[in-house]
Amino acid sequence: MIQSFSNRTKQLKADQRGSIAPIFAIILLALLVILGFALDFRRIASVDARLQSATDAASLAGALVYSQNTQLPDAQRFALATDAVNATLAAQLQGPVFGLDVTSVEVATVGAQDDGIQATVRSNLPLSFGGLFGRSDVDITTRSGASGGGPQNVEIVLALDNTGSMFRNNRFNLMRAATKTFVNQLYDEAVGPGQTYVGIVPWATTVNINSERPGGFDTSRAASRSPGADGTRSVPNAPFQDRVRYLLEPEAETNYSRQAIERDFAPVEWRGCIRSAPGERRVSNAGTVQSPLTDDVVRGFRWHASLIEPQLRSFQAPPSFAGATNPVDAAFSIDAGRIVQCLQSDASALTNVHMDVDRACISNPGSNRIDLVEACVSDPSEFEYFRRGGVACPWQRDIFPWTFQRPISGPNQNCPVAMLGLSQDRAQLVDKLDEMYPVTGGTHMDVGLTWALRMLSPRSEWANFFGQDRPTAYDDASTRKVLVLLTDGQNIAPLIEGYYGCARPQQRGAAGRCWQAPDIGDLSARSLNNLTEDACTQIRDEYGIEVYTIAVDIDNATALDILANCAGVSDRAFNIRAAELDTVFQSIAARQLRLLE
Repeated sequence: MIQSFSNRTKQLKADQRGSIAPIFAIILLALLVILGFALDFRRIASVDARLQSATDAASLAGALVYSQNTQLPDAQRFALATDAVNATLAAQLQGPVFGLDVTSVEVATVGAQDDGIQATVRSNLPLSFGGLFGRSDVDITTRSGASGGGPQNVEIVLALDNTGSMFRNNRFNLMRAATKTFVNQLYDEAVGPGQTYVGIVPWATTVNINSERPGGFDTSRAASRSPGADGTRSVPNAPFQDRVRYLLEPEAETNYSRQAIERDFAPVEWRGCIRSAPGERRVSNAGTVQSPLTDDVVRGFRWHASLIEPQLRSFQAPPSFAGATNPVDAAFSIDAGRIVQCLQSDASALTNVHMDVDRACISNPGSNRIDLVEACVSDPSEFEYFRRGGVACPWQRDIFPWTFQRPISGPNQNCPVAMLGLSQDRAQLVDKLDEMYPVTGGTHMDVGLTWALRMLSPRSEWANFFGQDRPTAYDDASTRKVLVLLTDGQNIAPLIEGYYGCARPQQRGAAGRCWQAPDIGDLSARSLNNLTEDACTQIRDEYGIEVYTIAVDIDNATALDILANCAGVSDRAFNIRAAELDTVFQSIAARQLRLLE
């Protein structure tokens, strides 16, 4: 066989009849045509995208000018809008655009009341390889319409990740700056009251209900500030109503008295965070969501107060201790016969080493010396406590400035700043964004989604809860309901009590076993992911709310898939690096909310 193959090869080499060369030439020509077509097709697609983007920007610019000059005669307004369209288009198409020749730009008014601007751009693109298949150029037409005067009747809720990981890569500062630009852009273009409402839901493993009343229409600019990641560190405005009325005890289904609150949260105050209400969400032992998210009114309209109890190390008191003089009036024992260790350690798997009251302590098991540890909290976000002269615990003094994630302690340590219901007041919104600060505890995306849905709900009970104007019905064609979910992480089962409790079943020293909501059979990342996916589906498909998701510096494939699926539409899901936040929010504010669909 080898000899036969060798002989055939020699025959081919000796063949001088020229039959192979023409075939090779035909194949080569076909390959060139295919390659040329592919290259030109890529150029056409690239130019078309570039031209569409430029046309979008031009129509937005024209619509804005048209809406800002209502005092002028219609013809003059239209002329100014046309000039804005042409100028913006020229600016957008500067630089190499593969020889594109814009042949005409048509401008017209659009919208139910002719209050918007539509730009139609016709152009011609020469083809590099068109001669190979009988075409020397191709015509490209793009069209874009934009509403005049900014978003027309929109209700937008920003559900923003306030977890400690947002410290990394300057994310928190970048998020704050981008969302402030977003709000300013909306209100720079706002025409009048009742048109633009924005709500803010800062979330981590829980949310804060100590909300102030949302403001009425006011486009006045807020003071220009650039706070660090820990925010302005100002004491928040008082809630617009007594929020204790919504509280159950942290683990029991009984009303939470003020006396009990003062005792449990000493030496600070309840900051406003909550745990899930009885029956609010249900998850099986296998992690299956058994209660799809709705905007139904929560039974009793009461939630468990979110309390992180102190977890302190203690010693068995030596026999000689019984006769020692107690230097303080407060009870010195945590459990019978035990006394606290004078120096706690946050590096020994202790999650919350604050002192609720002044306590007697001993330094080691054999010591007869009794010292005193003052009540202390090492939570840098307890602004009122430190303003009153409160002290950080001696084993956690290095908490200022709060510029990176580090061990802290206090009964509110995972509690972000309070939510703000749908507001029309630009300065109030910017102030709220400036107040935000990161907290410890982990990531619960579905908690942010759940409370964003409630803020957008037309139910009067939720509107009253947030102190806001009643949102429009879900099917009201005059209003777009929008939810923007931003996060930098994946759902994580909490090691301290979050909205659904704590995922550590073992004893936690003096704090006892960690609490877990009885309706949550499994509190794992799997269950939290299932809750998130369910929340997204219900918000998007059942309630018709437009969902935008922004994944910031996320490399986890599961988290990225969840966020992409949450949006439901590819151009509403952004997977970006932190430095791109401003661009993304500008895109949502302008192209996504003002371009006519």
